[in-house]
Amino acid sequence: MNLGDQLRDRSLTVPPLGSDSPSTWEALPLEAGYSSGRSDLADEFYRPCLGLASRYDRAVGYFRSSFFALLGVAVSDFVLADGKIRLICSPSLTADDLEAIERGLRACVRMFERETRDPVPD
Repeated sequence: MNLGDQLRDRSLTVPPLGSDSPSTWEALPLEAGYSSGRSDLADEFYRPCLGLASRYDRAVGYFRSSFFALLGVAVSDFVLADGKIRLICSPSLTADDLEAIERGLRACVRMFERETRDPVPD
């Protein structure tokens, strides 16, 4: 079964994203395969699929955070709609990536401390 068939098999229906956006997996014009040298993966695959998905799982040997910058609003909309991203990869982290991770971890610690500081009422 090719990738397009696998995605279509999920038969997930969601509200329309826009007048020209497909609202079901079956309506996506997916190819049997994609090549980064011959296809615009962001526009032809990732953006349309993230528009319908509730979860994005990826296992790769190489991954850079610039992927999120490339997809921009599509990733933001996906996360704001409670989409979940899980990555298994060998990271190629830039200094900016490391700084962003550290900022995010510090923010999580501050939020946890703030939420656990006050006792829970009975």
